Amino acid sequence: MRGDTGLSKVNHMRSIALLDVKVSTGCTPYQWLLVRKIDKAKLLLKGPLPIAAISAECGFADQAHLTRVFNMAVGTTPGRWRAEHRQRP
Repeated sequence: MRGDTGLSKVNHMRSIALLDVKVSTGCTPYQWLLVRKIDKAKLLLKGPLPIAAISAECGFADQAHLTRVFNMAVGTTPGRWRAEHRQRP
């Protein structure tokens, strides 16, 4: 145990690593991961893949999970975003 923090050495190192991520990116590791997933989803939404396949490709549990997170982050659903940003042939 770390004498003054009450953390084991492993937990102490993990806390430092998480703090480093927060300081360097301005967000928590989970928030950082969600931003990366949303960015990947936006890229894939410009192509022909179905939204359900995109959600799986980006690591979301299902299409509804992608839709909830995407709507909170972007302010619209993946389907509406796709309609506005899809590359036309």
